[in-house]
Amino acid sequence: MIQFLLFMLSVFILFFLAEQFVRNTFNIRKKEKENPNGVNSFHVWTKRILWTAIFMSVVFTSSLFLLTSLFVVLCGFNAFMEWRHNRSDREYVLSLLALALILFATIFGNLLYYYLSKYSFL
Repeated sequence: MIQFLLFMLSVFILFFLAEQFVRNTFNIRKKEKENPNGVNSFHVWTKRILWTAIFMSVVFTSSLFLLTSLFVVLCGFNAFMEWRHNRSDREYVLSLLALALILFATIFGNLLYYYLSKYSFL
C-alpha cells in the first residue's frame, strides 16, 4: 500500500512540474474560461458521456485496460476540441500532456506492481 501511495504522489508531483514547465515553455497563461465544461454543447455532452462510461467501468468492471482506454479517449477528445476551437490559447498542449502522463503512469505502474509483487524487495 505504501508503494502505491508513493507512486501516486510521485505521479502528481511529476504532472505538476511538467505542467509548469510546459506553461512556461509555450507561454500558456492560466485564465478564467467562459465555459469551463467545454467549447460547445457537443463537447460538453461527449465529456459527460465519457465520464459516465469511466464511472461505470470503475463500478462494474475491474478492467484497467478499459479504464485507461476511456481516459485516453477523453483526453484525446478534449485536446482535439480545444485545438479545433481555441488554437490561440494552446490549452490543448496541456490536455496532450495529461494524456501522455496517464499512459506513462499506467504502463510504469503496472510494471512496478508486477516487479514488486514478483520480487517483493520493498
